[in-house]
Amino acid sequence: MIVLKGLLIGILMALPVGPAGAISTRRALTQGYRACFLSGLGASVSDVIYLMVLEFASPKFRLSITSHWIKAIAGIFIIYVGATLLLPFDPSKGRVNEQENRNDLAVFASTFLMGIANPTILVSLSVLLEAFDVGDLTLPGHSMALLIISVFCGSSILWLVLARGLSNQRVLLLARRVSAILFLSLGLGIVWVALAKMI
Repeated sequence: MIVLKGLLIGILMALPVGPAGAISTRRALTQGYRACFLSGLGASVSDVIYLMVLEFASPKFRLSITSHWIKAIAGIFIIYVGATLLLPFDPSKGRVNEQENRNDLAVFASTFLMGIANPTILVSLSVLLEAFDVGDLTLPGHSMALLIISVFCGSSILWLVLARGLSNQRVLLLARRVSAILFLSLGLGIVWVALAKMI
């Protein structure tokens, strides 16, 4: 069961939103499948590193991250991300710059470093761990390892699929709309639960 939950968390974390997601989807159109997958993989590895930090953090740190008001703020941010996905998107922007960089390591490192520089991932991961009821710090070591591996596998599997599909602009538009609905729903649900617990 923990593997299934980890896969779902990984899939949700890999949805192409935010700066790293925008770069990855743009590379699908400008550089093709390989560059898109490597970009997505870079973002996924940074997510897993933050997950390991969160899983092995002290209880006090975990409690501060999962407080209700921080969850409410995270929910508002998720709603904002979902709303931005409904805005017009021009994948041709940045075409020249992206074509100049074809080195695999550089493609991977660009989104990896972008993800590492984004500590809000901690809040997003913390909310998802609580939502899927795997945020218990007393989990045995092998269960934590299974969770971390399954989150990475979920992210990687989704990027394998997306890297193929996003090279088509129609699929890209559909993916953005579906992601927008998912994030708006998730954000509203998180804010509702957080406010209900604070009142």
